[in-house]
Amino acid sequence: MDEGFKLRSAFALPWSFALHSQAGRHALESEERAVACGLLTGDANDPDTERFRAFVPLDAHVYPYASLTALGVVGSFNQWLYFLDDQYDDHPETHSDLERIRGIMQQGYDLLCGMPMPDGAGPFVRFTRDVRRDLEALAPLGFFERFLTNVRQYLFDGTLVGLGHWVRRETLCLDEYVALRSLDSGVYPVVDCIEIASGLPLAPEVRQHPLIAAMGDLAVRHVALANDIFSYEKEVLINGSTMNLVHVLREREGLSVEGAAMQAVNLVNDLTRAFVRAEQTLPPFRPAWRDAVDAYITGLKTWMRGNVDFSLSSRRFRSGASPFAELREAEEALLSA
Repeated sequence: MDEGFKLRSAFALPWSFALHSQAGRHALESEERAVACGLLTGDANDPDTERFRAFVPLDAHVYPYASLTALGVVGSFNQWLYFLDDQYDDHPETHSDLERIRGIMQQGYDLLCGMPMPDGAGPFVRFTRDVRRDLEALAPLGFFERFLTNVRQYLFDGTLVGLGHWVRRETLCLDEYVALRSLDSGVYPVVDCIEIASGLPLAPEVRQHPLIAAMGDLAVRHVALANDIFSYEKEVLINGSTMNLVHVLREREGLSVEGAAMQAVNLVNDLTRAFVRAEQTLPPFRPAWRDAVDAYITGLKTWMRGNVDFSLSSRRFRSGASPFAELREAEEALLSA
């Protein structure tokens, strides 16, 4: 790819960078929790531990304003998504068994809904029980109904459908792909967690306001589609997925990798501009609601900005074979250090 194409400068990110002041402590406590449940061994040289350490800094990028306690709770749901996805997404050879994958999803969903643990529960089951318990301790009134609806849609209307397209080697048209990716990304339930992270729940009248709802949709698409750009090598070149924006643009519009990546960035930047316009046209809300509205909008912005910042800095997307120069350079710098 042309060395002149730089991801960092290509994204329009009008919001300032922020990182949680206790990012290191959160990462350590998260790893200890995963070890206690049996999801990790505690061996620093274990590949699963290395991959987890590359992922867990996301929490501190996207919830920089949360208390350490709240960061641990909402971060544990990010990690729940990670450990669930890890059971099938990185193993394309298992994807033809969609019923098995549905069973994994159903058990995880049932546990999040509060179903009791089965006898002989494994590490992921124990971790899910703890995630549910901790979310419940901080959740505002009405949270779980919205949250679990979004988790269910993510699993069964998003990811499972997307895996079916992958198995059948189907490449969707752009509009169909973007609509499915919004569900498949799992970002809707993490957006719900903003209210826990901030400690300021939205009034139902605010949450249902068309502009607030639209801004949530824009943020979800921004995070999902930006992630596709950074994960293109892993998802498409290595695992052979058809569920990736860069792949869709290459196949449907006949673009090179660079052209498709640039077009994908343009689509993400269009979402940023639409979000800014929506914020500028928000009506004045009653004084009792303003702090919660400001916190929610800040939460959406930090997810959009933090997701890109994390993706540029994390080892999760670095590779000497990456089509993106910055990610190759980052890997080469680590190898030569």
